[in-house]
Amino acid sequence: MRDGERIVGYTSVRRKAAANAVARAEKIYAEIREKGKSRHYGLSQGTLRRKGLTGILARLQLTSLKAKLTSMVVASLLLLVLAGGLGVYALMVSGERLETLNRSGLGEVASPQHIERYIGQTVETLEPVVRNPRQADLDAINAEISQYVEAMQGLWTDYYVDETAAVEATQRFNSALATWSTGVNTTLVAIQEGNGFAAFEAFNDIVVPTTQTLREINSTLVEQVRADAEVLVSQAQSGRQQMLLAQLALLAVGFLVMIGLSIMTMRSVFRSLSGARYITFQIAAGNLAARERRQTNDELGELLYSLDTMRFSLSSIVGMLKVASRWLRRRSSR
Repeated sequence: MRDGERIVGYTSVRRKAAANAVARAEKIYAEIREKGKSRHYGLSQGTLRRKGLTGILARLQLTSLKAKLTSMVVASLLLLVLAGGLGVYALMVSGERLETLNRSGLGEVASPQHIERYIGQTVETLEPVVRNPRQADLDAINAEISQYVEAMQGLWTDYYVDETAAVEATQRFNSALATWSTGVNTTLVAIQEGNGFAAFEAFNDIVVPTTQTLREINSTLVEQVRADAEVLVSQAQSGRQQMLLAQLALLAVGFLVMIGLSIMTMRSVFRSLSGARYITFQIAAGNLAARERRQTNDELGELLYSLDTMRFSLSSIVGMLKVASRWLRRRSSR
């Protein structure tokens, strides 16, 4: 007994234990007396407690108010982590698809277009020289054409080493480009040697038709790249829809879980508080024979048990006062 923070005395209230608890305790205490300890149970502050994983799981009391509130917090955190993780994953996937689209779509479209431009500039530069080589500055022409060809070869090398090398159109373009480069070199050599007929023949028989072939194949490559880009865009739209559905499903599940946990917790609290309110009013009215039949294995159940113990204690005190009152009446009547 306490007066504020000060202990002023001690008391005890003895309650009759349940029959199954008595039988279990007798068996365990007999084992302790015989072997010195129990294999499955131990004593903790005068209470028998189950050892091992089974005891830990039994002490968790998943139906307790603490467990329910903890599960609500854990469920909220888990849903938050899942929603955040799904959002981060969606951003990462979107970024990868955007990078792939930029590389495979815009980059692969730009490279063939630049290559075609360099081919056209080379032909435009070379054609007047073939027709009238005497009025041309051959050194300047060689330097200009070499610049175009080197730039074109660099772009094509970067494009060809990518995964598009396995495409049939790419292989045909690579073969035609090699033929075109050989024709340009043959034409330049013939011009430098003063063999105008050989230069004219190489230009018209090799360079001009091969240029047309390269432009046709280049159009095919650009169309293929655009088709691949459309596929990537379609996949991105489908992925976005799937992510949206997953987010909505996660929100729906989260709402249902939280509502379910809230209803379970509220029902447990209100049911126990109703029982506590009932027995408290009965005790206040002097009805010490009233009992709350509902028992729960949680903190509110302990509250009900405490109130029932208080009722039992008051009933014992009243019984003792009755006995004392009868004794006093008998003494006074004498």
